[in-house]
Amino acid sequence: MSNSKLSREDRLRARQFSGKGQGKVKVLQLPNDVQPMMLEAETTTTLDFVLFPVSNSHPQYLEIKKDAEEYGEERLVDWKFEYAVHKRIQGMPEVICHQYTYGRPCPICEAKKTRMEEENLEWDDKKLDEYAYSRRVAYLVAEVDGGEYKVLDYPSGWLQKVLEEKGKKENILFLDESEDGHSVKLTPIEHEFDGNTMAGKCMVKFQPRKVGFTKGDLDAAFNIVDFFNIQTYDEIYEIFHGMDIAEPTGTVSRGRGRTVSTEEVADDEDFEETPVKTEEKPSGRRGRGATSTDVKEAPTGSRRRRAAVQEDIAEEDIPF
Repeated sequence: MSNSKLSREDRLRARQFSGKGQGKVKVLQLPNDVQPMMLEAETTTTLDFVLFPVSNSHPQYLEIKKDAEEYGEERLVDWKFEYAVHKRIQGMPEVICHQYTYGRPCPICEAKKTRMEEENLEWDDKKLDEYAYSRRVAYLVAEVDGGEYKVLDYPSGWLQKVLEEKGKKENILFLDESEDGHSVKLTPIEHEFDGNTMAGKCMVKFQPRKVGFTKGDLDAAFNIVDFFNIQTYDEIYEIFHGMDIAEPTGTVSRGRGRTVSTEEVADDEDFEETPVKTEEKPSGRRGRGATSTDVKEAPTGSRRRRAAVQEDIAEEDIPF
């Protein structure tokens, strides 16, 4: 434990401006009651980035837990999930790259290294393109004019890098949930890929927040990492080496099913550039993944009505 303690503002600032700088999105499967946040090219969308509860499926879980314990805070939260996905191998479903995302062994990265050694190839040789990973970041967001929480999943180079650089340059702390915080205006530039037009790299502006988050707003945040299909090393190994390719046995954090999305997004800057070493449930408009009999009402006086946290939330996952 350090002798000098940082203010909460300093810690939020450090979290906001730290990151790896990190896309068809088949590793992400949203339940029916959670909608994706879709950005449109050349159209400005104003969002609040929301701190969401994390569990040990989050790459920075141990650091977040240690920080909370040091400062005596009960809630373990983060504002982004930085990950990488292998998706270029023909006949194989997309899989999370454990090496980039968690710093753990990855069968596909190992296969790349083996081939490099066997054929005396450089890491960026075109023959190795299929082993590359795409870097992405997922966020929990809410549009400022009202509505439920949504999940924004986007190529890292098109948003995360811009947020970090712009925030540092203008000294903006947009993770502050109070009325002193800032909302973010995103305007994607039109991008063309393989004959298709899509939302590309975002232009970012900050807008002073008029109304802060209520306790009900914060209690309604949910763990977005739960929606990702995160297979184990053994499962990825079996899929990669030709076993169960048609029906992969991937497991998902907290029991979510295998993903089926078909969104196509790609850009050179999003792919690998360098080698990498129960308690009472808060109320909300509806429970995530709930049946019709599980619908909850939003907290009285809540700034917005939003989706509530999942039913089986662990004590250490409760947000600030």
